[in-house]
Amino acid sequence: MHLDSLVRAAVEQALQELEIPCGLTIPVDRPPRPGYGDLCTRAPFALAKSARRNPAQLAQELEALLKEQPAFSSVTAAGGFVNFHFAQETLAEVVRRALSGGEAYGRGDGGDGRPLQVEFVSSNPTGPLTVGHGRQAALGDVMAELFAEQGWQVTREYYLNDEGRQISLLGESLWVAYRR
Repeated sequence: MHLDSLVRAAVEQALQELEIPCGLTIPVDRPPRPGYGDLCTRAPFALAKSARRNPAQLAQELEALLKEQPAFSSVTAAGGFVNFHFAQETLAEVVRRALSGGEAYGRGDGGDGRPLQVEFVSSNPTGPLTVGHGRQAALGDVMAELFAEQGWQVTREYYLNDEGRQISLLGESLWVAYRR
């Protein structure tokens, strides 16, 4: 159970009760401030025209239907947004599922074995090396690993700008710095 999927399903069910055709994937986001909720949806803005209601009114109608659901400790309408705070038991169930999934938790097959190439940052070996170069290399490797865990056949590439004269100059400058 993913929390965003839980919100989507609850909103879709409430829209059915209101007899409002959905026709879109319910957008679920993090609110701009944690105090607003754990997650929120701006679906009332997208559905207001087809529902023949203004977004704030639709959000209030959704709040009335959703606030009694046991998965949420509170549901509040704010303009055209609907904010959700999850009940402790809902969050505990997510943690239990993650723990019971062990190392397989979060893995998927969305890539379906298709090839994907991740190119890492290439730094100029004669220029200054920065923390950013190391950070981007680590980020590229993490992204490649995440894609691999989702079923992609990942190829990692880290290109060198120039393996000739620039590498020789880098070696010389490192030797000079070492001898100081």
